[in-house]
Amino acid sequence: AEKAYYFLDLLVGSPVPQRVSVIADTGSSLAAFPCSGCMRCGHHLDALFDVSKSATAQWVPCTAEEMCSGCERGRCAYSQSYTEGSSISGAWLRDYISLGDELQHNPPVFTRIGCHSRETKLFFTQKANGIFGMAPGRGGKVSILRELFRDKEHVSTEVFAMCLAEQGGLLTVGGYNESLHLLGNTGAHAQPQWIPMETNRGYSVPLRSMTVAGVPVEVGVLSSGFGSTVVDSGTTYTFLPHSVYERLAAAVKMSCKSSGKCGKLLSSGKCFVLSGPEQLQSFPDIEVGFAHLQSPIVWKAPSYMYRKTMSSPTWCFGFDDNGNARETVLGTTWMINRNVIFDLAGRRLGVADARCPSFSQRPSPPKQRLDVASGGRPRAEDERWPSTQKLWDALPLSRTLAAVALFALAVLGLARVRRNLAVAQESAREITIAAASVGAQASPTRQRRSRARPGAGSEENLVSSSPVAGSSGGSSNRATGRGGGAQGA
Repeated sequence: AEKAYYFLDLLVGSPVPQRVSVIADTGSSLAAFPCSGCMRCGHHLDALFDVSKSATAQWVPCTAEEMCSGCERGRCAYSQSYTEGSSISGAWLRDYISLGDELQHNPPVFTRIGCHSRETKLFFTQKANGIFGMAPGRGGKVSILRELFRDKEHVSTEVFAMCLAEQGGLLTVGGYNESLHLLGNTGAHAQPQWIPMETNRGYSVPLRSMTVAGVPVEVGVLSSGFGSTVVDSGTTYTFLPHSVYERLAAAVKMSCKSSGKCGKLLSSGKCFVLSGPEQLQSFPDIEVGFAHLQSPIVWKAPSYMYRKTMSSPTWCFGFDDNGNARETVLGTTWMINRNVIFDLAGRRLGVADARCPSFSQRPSPPKQRLDVASGGRPRAEDERWPSTQKLWDALPLSRTLAAVALFALAVLGLARVRRNLAVAQESAREITIAAASVGAQASPTRQRRSRARPGAGSEENLVSSSPVAGSSGGSSNRATGRGGGAQGA
């Protein structure tokens, strides 16, 4: 489908946590969702969070001036707008949060979260409840990801990774899963290619070149033709400056015309009718070069092309024109089918081709009581989950791994499942402490950039371009997003 985003589940509050779905967004640092009593909030996958049912919820007072955009009934308020016109506002709250569902058993962290009292546009119409910003907080502000990294008992490094499949994926906090990587020539799992990364304005990387079938895409001075470049899980498409987009699209079409094997090019100049997904192998590779990287990263057609609908024979470019803006947004069409590793401490981005797991079916809402004193383990009488230590001992991964979230895809505005739950459970066992469902959902209108990117003058105005969000409509790839875009299969 044309537009989609990824979402994950959070368990919030105690004694019985409440589940909320949030869009995974590497382009902003705000974590927030609507709460009960909101008169201007839409209908979402999960019930609105009921603050009165959490014994550990604490409103942040207005005296915390460094984080308040105002004061609302004695509570510290926030307001956030995004470039495609949507906005959210509400009051800050502190409570226990854990990634994933109770089956995954992630440790809870007491942190600050936003409680919406107002949503507009895509935030109002999307199916996911809220947003989970994973970019570093600007101006010393602490993001929820930073709070997770402070949990030294369970997380030992400032690393998280996203492995996105066409129908879901895997979010890992505290390390990355090397066993997902494709095998190299030596028979071992491939090591990541590491790119320098800046974190002062989102996750920025030094993009330098693109080559199609061995022919460079001419963009004048390659070191500056792409402008600033960010990796944004909240933007479904990959957006390029106008001159780069025009030349890249022309180069792909010229290669297809020369081979005569890419199917029928439609009048839009962006879409092809294929006999089946296997015909994508006839499209040329796009080699993407970065500064200080010896070998380019290969962008293959199964990632840079997307299917219009789940059953359509029409496939279209997953990259688009960013107009006159001198910036490039590497959205989820660039991230799909690879493990993308955000190493904040090392100030580097790792990329490895991978078989990312697909997930869609969400577990049942939580029923067990959270024992905060034991680090979030179920109470003794509720001990029905598999031992975390057993999972850990069987884990073929880095020992820094601390928390994992499994992504699922919601299609056509519904939480329809298109994956095998048994496979999801198997993968969850291979990982150590936990997992969380994530989903993707479509937006009714095409926006050039993602909602995850805060708008000018907003409290979190920290990214040049950002990632994921959605509302109702198509089934898989979205041109706008706030939290994590996905491509349809």
